[in-house]
Amino acid sequence: QGQTEGQNIASLLLLDDGSPPTLDGMEEFLHAASGTVRELQGRRTDGSTFPMRMSISEVNSDGQHLFTAILRDITKEKEHDARVHAEQRKTAAIMNSALNAIITTDNCGAIELINTSACRIFGVEQKNAGNLSSLLLLEDGSHPPEDSMGKYLHEAAGTVRELEGCRADGSTFPMRMSVSEVDSEGKHLFTAILRDVTEEKENQGLVAAEQRKTAAIMNSALNAIITTDSQGRFELVNTSACRIFGLTQGQTDGKSMSSLIVLEDGSHPPEDSMGSYLHSAAGTVRELEGRRADGSTFPMRMSVSEVNSEGQHLFTAILRDITKEKLDKSRVEQEQRKTAAIMNSALNAIITTDRDGYFELINTSALHIFGLAEGKTEGQNIASLLLLDDGSQPSLDGVFEYLHGAAGTVRELQGRRVDGSTFPMRMSISE
Repeated sequence: QGQTEGQNIASLLLLDDGSPPTLDGMEEFLHAASGTVRELQGRRTDGSTFPMRMSISEVNSDGQHLFTAILRDITKEKEHDARVHAEQRKTAAIMNSALNAIITTDNCGAIELINTSACRIFGVEQKNAGNLSSLLLLEDGSHPPEDSMGKYLHEAAGTVRELEGCRADGSTFPMRMSVSEVDSEGKHLFTAILRDVTEEKENQGLVAAEQRKTAAIMNSALNAIITTDSQGRFELVNTSACRIFGLTQGQTDGKSMSSLIVLEDGSHPPEDSMGSYLHSAAGTVRELEGRRADGSTFPMRMSVSEVNSEGQHLFTAILRDITKEKLDKSRVEQEQRKTAAIMNSALNAIITTDRDGYFELINTSALHIFGLAEGKTEGQNIASLLLLDDGSQPSLDGVFEYLHGAAGTVRELQGRRVDGSTFPMRMSISE
């Protein structure tokens, strides 16, 4: 408060060109701004700026001409506006990238937003789309009355309806419509997603072809793929599943998938709760035991998805025999133990680091020679163990260059123990 005496409001304002108003032009500036609301940049005493909104009033009081400025920091408002505009652009981009027609209307069915696909499907222009009723045909061939479109859309909300669509040229086509409704900023809006199902209606035979294709894909997969009903009973079993579990297609008819799964306690999931078991496994990847028809078991990895298809709740399980993977992992761990044993039997210090010199592996001799504590080397850098000719250590940001330069050579330098003592050593680097 004590710093404002003798200061001019011009120092707090920035014009469009980034400069403050001139002192000799301030009266004219304030008078011109009087009675208006202006957006401009405010300038803090530390030089930082921010967007603000300014309104000015002026008055003569006791022979003195005064201006009163009300200034509001609108940084958050601008950030909010930017987020709103970004969301609007995102919404428009999503709508226009959709293959289906998407139309948003007001409470009376008047079109407010229409995506590119809707314009293409119905042959209308975005600016002259009119009312949604003109695009719909009821069973009797008439359009829904415009004065009752709000009621019609409200009744359709949350359902999927099949009806006729009407293009701008008067031609019609079968379509499927789903409607949602929402209150947004005091407005009641409906959004209709409309899909032209002409091809679907004309080519019902494609469904059977797709089923054959699905079976072919499933049977070409190396992993076991099993589709069950909501109770876990087999619906589809691919060739690999038959091979892996030693089944024949006839053995799966009406049977439960539970017979193929072994829980941790060695039991199978109960058949009457197999649906619940698969539901709980959906969206996860589980490792468990699989059981073949001959009673032998093997480790496997299972992922489950669930879907409603034509009114039927289905589970699809992809099961992979990981016997070889487990053996490979065991061999890798054995090799790692062997490598560690070899390193720790060496009399010389052996240290493996990452690109920036931070420890990855360090053998027992290195711990002993440098006085390091086992288990406490994480996050430490090899630079702390080295002394250059001038007695300094390599800088952390130069460790890579130093180690890379030393690769393929043998250097003599000073080593530095944890207690600060030094000793001469010979170092060879490989990368």
